[in-house]
Amino acid sequence: MTFANASFDIQIDCRQKIEAVAKILAQSDSSYDIHFYRSRMQNRTVSAFNTFEEEGIYTGDELIAIKQTEQDEQKKVSGDKSDG
Repeated sequence: MTFANASFDIQIDCRQKIEAVAKILAQSDSSYDIHFYRSRMQNRTVSAFNTFEEEGIYTGDELIAIKQTEQDEQKKVSGDKSDG
């Protein structure tokens, strides 16, 4: 798992939620709030709210945090009412 510009080679229970493991790794940063990760092996985005098993994350995969931008936050708050 790549986290805060550092890589961790960890062994986890596949029934753990991705978010729970990330929060353990981020103990020192209480503001850490990542909702999505990029699976390098599967080349797709996975949700932090699912378990590793639900997302099909197994041995050898790398998860890279996808930080939410300020613009994404504003869209979430405003309901993303774009015209088009």
